[in-house]
Amino acid sequence: MTDARLAAIRSIEVENSGKLIGSVIFLDRPAPASDSGPDIIRDGFIGIPDAEAVAREMRRLQAATS
Repeated sequence: MTDARLAAIRSIEVENSGKLIGSVIFLDRPAPASDSGPDIIRDGFIGIPDAEAVAREMRRLQAATS
């Protein structure tokens, strides 16, 4: 589990994998040194219902705290 403070999140992106299921990507972290894949792992809420609404609420909360 990774802790990400809302104020520290720089971007919030939505990736839709279907009509009702999508992902909200908001965290980039370094990949483990032993991993032969990408240098950065993109993470967030993966495979959740109504990802657009979740992203919208995260953006609203960010705006309210700034």
